[in-house]
Amino acid sequence: MSVQKYETDILQEHVDSTPILILRLEQWRKGLQVVHQYVQGYQHMHAGVTAHLEKTLKSISELPSFSQPQELQSQSAPDAPNPSSLSNVFQNLQTNVNSLLQKSATTTNGIKTSVLPPLEQLQVDIDKHYKALKLQGGKGIREVERARETTQKAIEQLGRVTSSFGTRALTYQEDPYVIHRRVEAAVLDQISKENIQAEAALGIQRNFATLEHSIIETLRQSLVSLTNMNESFDNDERDINANIAKLFTDIDMEKEWAQFSMTNSEHLVPSSNFQRDPQYVTFVNQHHASCQPLIQGPLQRKGTVLKSYNQGYYVLTPSGFLYQFKHPEPAQDTMPEMGLYLPECQVSKSNRIGKYTFLVVGKDAQKKITTRHKFAFKTSSQQELDQWYSAICRITGNVGTFDEDDDDTVPSAAQSPLSARNSTFPDGPISPVSSNDVNVAPAASASASASAAAAAATTTSHVPTQELHNTGLSDNDEFVLAPESAEDGTK
Repeated sequence: MSVQKYETDILQEHVDSTPILILRLEQWRKGLQVVHQYVQGYQHMHAGVTAHLEKTLKSISELPSFSQPQELQSQSAPDAPNPSSLSNVFQNLQTNVNSLLQKSATTTNGIKTSVLPPLEQLQVDIDKHYKALKLQGGKGIREVERARETTQKAIEQLGRVTSSFGTRALTYQEDPYVIHRRVEAAVLDQISKENIQAEAALGIQRNFATLEHSIIETLRQSLVSLTNMNESFDNDERDINANIAKLFTDIDMEKEWAQFSMTNSEHLVPSSNFQRDPQYVTFVNQHHASCQPLIQGPLQRKGTVLKSYNQGYYVLTPSGFLYQFKHPEPAQDTMPEMGLYLPECQVSKSNRIGKYTFLVVGKDAQKKITTRHKFAFKTSSQQELDQWYSAICRITGNVGTFDEDDDDTVPSAAQSPLSARNSTFPDGPISPVSSNDVNVAPAASASASASAAAAAATTTSHVPTQELHNTGLSDNDEFVLAPESAEDGTK
């Protein structure tokens, strides 16, 4: 160190680099923390990728099976399996995902064991330097400050005694010579401590450049290693994903479908397939006599409020029910809107010429609680009225008449029970007859009509077993008779 050759004031500002070096070292500590967090972020990213790939591999553990039949496998070359066939492509996808998982795990472990440790060790070293500099440098600074304070006090005392020299008697403690010697001693001590502190600061400065070069080199090596690992993983990931895409791109679907069709020909619909026609489909009891309507077609029914006639589709069944449907096709309407059990009703037709109406007094069998009401029906012609009249007689026997002008008229003839028409049905199914959109089952024989007339006086609704045989139904078939109720069944 060179020696000063010019005069300076002892109390002038002393240059000390220790505080600014402490501040610079503190900034390096923060910079290392930033780089460490950056590298650790990539470690966490690859660890997350590894965890997600593990979940993915677990989720695709159950692979589809598109295995070729044995005869096709024997024809193909055993030493050259096609990786893009359906039987192999999903297995290869699983293998590629597992390979990518291993690459990700290797990258994560490489960052943890190769990149982060040098950074962490450098952080430890800088922390030691920082603490030592702050401790030793701070101690020297404080000693210099105390020495300067001592020198300043001695100089100030020397100024006071010299300014009053010769004006009064002095003690030996106030002798300017003695105080001067004290100032000289304080100056020598201050200069010694300042020189020691300056020499120490200069040594730190010289070592600081080496320290910063070492810091930068460690950071460079760590970041280069991180970049290489990321690039290696990115390249592997790109190649693996491209390989997976190529596997599916190279699938020959025409060949795959041809093999599948040949193997499963007995389970596939043939190309010459024809659609089934409901008209030619059969099922058990399709033509049973109890399932064939006696007559069906459109009728107009008089409303109970507006007194106007509204058209509906009606069906009279062998069980004795007169049903109203919204639509004639079963696919459009399966359940009836209304049902009258005629053996428990009073039926009559109009006694006026040109009035094609008949009246049914009874309860709606679909309602649990109902009262008896009058239901007036109208046909479009006398022929249709006769057809409905004939079919109803097969259920109830002869019908009465009523006055068209008096809606309150009660039918004049009592009705026959269900037993009155049991003898009218021959064994076997009944085929409806269509006339003017009205389908009517074949009429009963003359002897059956006589039997029905003879039974007109009977009023019971019980159906004996013998009479069931007369209808062509078995003993196991049931007639469901609507219970007596009190609810209003009008519309």
